[in-house]
Amino acid sequence: MSKIRNCPGSGFCIILAIFLSFALIMACDTSANQAPTANAGSDGTVQLSPIASIILNGSGSDPDGTIASYAWTLKSKPAGAADPVFDDSTKANPRVSGFDTIGNYVFQLIVTDNEGKASAPATVTVNVTPADAPAISNITVSGADPANGKYKYTDILTLGGNAEVAGYTYAWSYTTNPASGVRPLNFSSTTAVNPTISNFQKNTDYTIKLTITDQHSATASTDTVISIAANALPTVSAGNDQTKTLASGLTVTLAGTDDDSDGSIESRAWTCLSYTADQGDVETAYTPAEVTALLSNAGTASAAAALRKAGTYVFQYEVTDNDGAKKADTVTVTVEATTGPQDVSVTFPAFGTNPTVIDLNPIFTPAVSAGAVRFEIKDDKGNDAYWADKSDISLSRDASKYGVMWPWPPPLFTQTFYDNADKKVGEYSFYLGNLDTAYFNHIYDEAYGILTSLPPTPLTLQLTKTITELP
Repeated sequence: MSKIRNCPGSGFCIILAIFLSFALIMACDTSANQAPTANAGSDGTVQLSPIASIILNGSGSDPDGTIASYAWTLKSKPAGAADPVFDDSTKANPRVSGFDTIGNYVFQLIVTDNEGKASAPATVTVNVTPADAPAISNITVSGADPANGKYKYTDILTLGGNAEVAGYTYAWSYTTNPASGVRPLNFSSTTAVNPTISNFQKNTDYTIKLTITDQHSATASTDTVISIAANALPTVSAGNDQTKTLASGLTVTLAGTDDDSDGSIESRAWTCLSYTADQGDVETAYTPAEVTALLSNAGTASAAAALRKAGTYVFQYEVTDNDGAKKADTVTVTVEATTGPQDVSVTFPAFGTNPTVIDLNPIFTPAVSAGAVRFEIKDDKGNDAYWADKSDISLSRDASKYGVMWPWPPPLFTQTFYDNADKKVGEYSFYLGNLDTAYFNHIYDEAYGILTSLPPTPLTLQLTKTITELP
């Protein structure tokens, strides 16, 4: 090295000499430090779960030295995702966990060599995919047997089909058709594996859903439809038809029966639908409303009717169930007329003294119905069919019977009365004669002498009358 001369200040000259020497050495050094290289490893995949994690396989190389440090950072993540967690972001192979969103996470690695030189960034992508769903089986239903695929609303059913697995949670829910106006369904538990359900509503379909969640928050769902039958009509019987005979104090018992297979009977009602006076004449026929008013306990299954007229009655027994459905049945009660004694007096129109015609059309008091009484008129001369026309029964001289001269001794006429059973109920007799005159001048009875009216003594027929109504 040459000497430095003529330096204005010896200290400055020394410093300048040192700097120039160092610069010369550096200019002659051809081995300067090279940057290291970072390798973030191959892309990876992990299934989404709370415990999912992955080890990043980072590395670095330095051609003229060693790797002194590693620095991992999160470069990008799915929208809305939380930052995953490094167990140590300064080591080559950190474990990363805390993935909470499906999508791609990009991690960056930079390494630094022993001389402090940093590498260019290297990246690796971790794809977080959906977790596998837990296994789930079809829902089973037990506890009752459906009819035509439909259960009763009163059934209590048990849901099943899946075994309990440790770490799994179970959630039951349901929807209905119709969607509104349906009372809440009762679950014994909405989180049990095999809960019971009840409080169904008629004519409703329930879609029952089970969701199973595993310990990694993966879920699986299945559902089934439970159909509830529509309301069944109640059954009802008004009992057997009855035949009674009219009597004082007659009470007819109406005994109905009923049942509701899918509910309860809320109300019962007996009414009269019709009355027909077909067992004989009555003064005034009942109206159905009047008969209904005679019923006692008409709002129960067993009612009583105090009937006072013969005839045919039709009663209806109607029930209403707790869903408002109605069902009715009818029963016919025939009340036959009864019979009783009836005293009927018999008289004839008065004819005075020396009549030319004697009227033998009987007058009945009280009046009797047609056919209740018949009579015959005979004489002791053998003329049994003296009157062919019973609509106008009168006695006058008839030459075709006795000739011009009225016979002597006078004929004895007898009028006999019979009831509708052809039983003799009364008779009377009288003698009738004349002396070839235009009138009858011998009308007499041996005990009472000359008569001016018939019968000779009061005549009362003891009849049996038909009674069709009572007070």
